[in-house]
Amino acid sequence: MAPHSLDAGREHEMTDFTTSRSGFSLRRSATAWACLVIWLTVSCVPGSTPSAPTDPSITPTDAATIPDPTPNQVTVSPTASLGTQMTLSVDQSGSAAFQPVDISAKYEAAMEGLPDGVYVLDRSVDGSAGTEELDFVEVLGDSRGSLVAIGQIVRADRLYFDGKETWALAGYPTSTTRYVIGLSERSATTFQVCLEGWDTPSPAGNWLATICTPPDQAQPGSVSIELFSLRSRERSLLEIQSHSERRNADNSIFWVTEDSFIASVGLQDEPCLVLIDEETMSCAIDLLAMPLLAVSSEWMVVRPSVVEAQRIEVISVGCFTNSAECTTVAEIASEELGAALFEWSPNGEKLAVEFGVMLGSTRTRIGFYDATAWNYHELAELPPDHGIVGWCPDGLCMVVSGEATYLVTLEGDVRDLGLILSDPIGLIQVP
Repeated sequence: MAPHSLDAGREHEMTDFTTSRSGFSLRRSATAWACLVIWLTVSCVPGSTPSAPTDPSITPTDAATIPDPTPNQVTVSPTASLGTQMTLSVDQSGSAAFQPVDISAKYEAAMEGLPDGVYVLDRSVDGSAGTEELDFVEVLGDSRGSLVAIGQIVRADRLYFDGKETWALAGYPTSTTRYVIGLSERSATTFQVCLEGWDTPSPAGNWLATICTPPDQAQPGSVSIELFSLRSRERSLLEIQSHSERRNADNSIFWVTEDSFIASVGLQDEPCLVLIDEETMSCAIDLLAMPLLAVSSEWMVVRPSVVEAQRIEVISVGCFTNSAECTTVAEIASEELGAALFEWSPNGEKLAVEFGVMLGSTRTRIGFYDATAWNYHELAELPPDHGIVGWCPDGLCMVVSGEATYLVTLEGDVRDLGLILSDPIGLIQVP
């Protein structure tokens, strides 16, 4: 999703956490506030003309792939055009960061015990009782029920399943307290992040990363990135050399693979590709002051500058290792892009776009760009205040939810699933 402004978004979210309506209202409103904060004087309200964005007029170049971040397979030579490569100092002494916590929980099921199928995970909150529940609903089947009922509000935000175990991450974003709730082992641990609201989990939930230097504050000549292993329950600290002036970048983290991410932590606050296993990183000065919106293993969607809210560019992730690949592969302009949300398909071949996220929008439009020709494909027009829950694991459809819940296929077929969800947090396939 598009990076957000923490303060404005969090202030809105805190007013509505115990409501029963979809959590998309919270996430989408936070993104709307982000437009106002990040892009300053540029209006994020979609234009009055509701036509689909035009296809890019340029011909894409051949796709460039990111190096596989495995030992002895990544070679990065520091050059002036790429910024500075540096070794990251990792502190592995943080195993005491995780502490067992006795929360009142009734564990009903874990994903490994459910019939094969695709499930949407739903979070519901009873504000008067101060309780929270995670439920599962099979997308094209009859299996549904409760995963866990919790006797307090922990704000579960993500649920993960690796084929054998199920665990949830909770606590985001209104404090620095986080929880890892193991639905398979029926236990919970808690830990503290260094800065509330900016921590980002990796795609499969193995890592949680936070940049500890607050935006718009002076840096002490370095940037600290806190890494929690949600599987081994350990804390690490990456210390990265930087300037000692005011930090001009935000703290958004975009995961490229399970062990690598992009963050603005360079010497000039430019974006850098951080390889956790290699304990190294490479930076791309060409991307300085270009806000990132969505990242796959091969491509980055960026805005050319903070004041160009209605134009996006596609650049290869290979830009971090080869300056020749920092050129724009596709450029797309539309009035509606200033308030759009993006989500890559599981295989990274399609970029879903959700239009109509601003307050007062009269409809939601769902479509996608293919990552070959970068043509736009319109899929569905739905009532306002709907949002993409996630891609189907095979990349052939999406689940979209709001006052109703729909299955939208790449052929443009729209099926009402007959589900009223409270706060859907994702899709998971079993097995």
